[in-house]
Amino acid sequence: MKRVSLRDIAKESGVSLKTVSRILSGDVDSHRPETCAVVQDVAARLNYRPNLAAGAVFGRATRTVGIMIPFADDGDFYGRIVKGAHDELVRSNYAPILVLSTPELDLRQQIHSLIDRRVDGILVRPMYERVDEVLLEEVLGRRLPLVIVMRPTEMTGKLDFVGADEYAMGTMAGRHLLERGHRNTAFIGVDSTEKPWPETVTGQRWRGFRDVLRAAGGSSVLACQDRSVAQPIEMVCDLLRLTPRPTAIFAATDRLALDTYAAAARLGLRVPQDLSVIGCGNLVYGAHMTPPLTTCDSHPEQMGAAAAACLIDRIEKKRRKPVELRIQPTLVERASVGRVREDGGIKRG
Repeated sequence: MKRVSLRDIAKESGVSLKTVSRILSGDVDSHRPETCAVVQDVAARLNYRPNLAAGAVFGRATRTVGIMIPFADDGDFYGRIVKGAHDELVRSNYAPILVLSTPELDLRQQIHSLIDRRVDGILVRPMYERVDEVLLEEVLGRRLPLVIVMRPTEMTGKLDFVGADEYAMGTMAGRHLLERGHRNTAFIGVDSTEKPWPETVTGQRWRGFRDVLRAAGGSSVLACQDRSVAQPIEMVCDLLRLTPRPTAIFAATDRLALDTYAAAARLGLRVPQDLSVIGCGNLVYGAHMTPPLTTCDSHPEQMGAAAAACLIDRIEKKRRKPVELRIQPTLVERASVGRVREDGGIKRG
């Protein structure tokens, strides 16, 4: 099928090429309604589609948005962020361009691949908390709208940010364990040891968990390894050899909760009879673990949709003041947390 051009529509409508271009670009107020109707009817009948790539040459919007997100083996959590962002963008007539960032690829090259395609804005979930600030400044220097999702950076106060309320997630997990009689607990995480650690996703979850345990007279041991040398199963085994042994572990991710199950099994401990476990993320495999994992859901699809809406608002309304949005988590109760009996034992439920 031959691609229909503006010239074809002008010829069919009996009006000038300039008039057709303006009407189909949205400038209808400066033309007579009957003229606009004729041009729009002809465009619809000929199945006209605008050439956005050509429009980009003249500095017009391309209606495309870059999404830069890390690749993850679980294929679930980040995929749900992308799903939420994708659907919100499509509903607003934007076409997403997905770029997967991995340690093997140069972050600057990835960002440039989106800039070179004249995207109208970029949504980024940084791989690490301490993102190359110079790189982000380069994007902002081009006046390209940018939204950071989920993982805060040193520039969070200067940029639009959409994430989960990580501190609330920690307090929620802590209260759940306290309600079931757990006072001697542990928190495990894998994170960067670079400062400011308390402001990372893992750090915020730990602070919320620690604070609620401390306020109730309980205690929590912190075990967090640098991601470059992390051996989670061995780390959990060391925790479970402590005297007294923690009766419950709050894992910063569902993946670490899975490692906690493995460590408990290695030491002959049962979940939840000997050890209660809470994860974070509500990944799809959590419901199929034995026993099914109690976890905190940060609603990544909702997070992605909110980030996309924030970016669209930045693109279309030229908003200047940065915003910070925090999605409230919910607890998904399953069977991995037991109640502490008066004799110190643990029972299910």
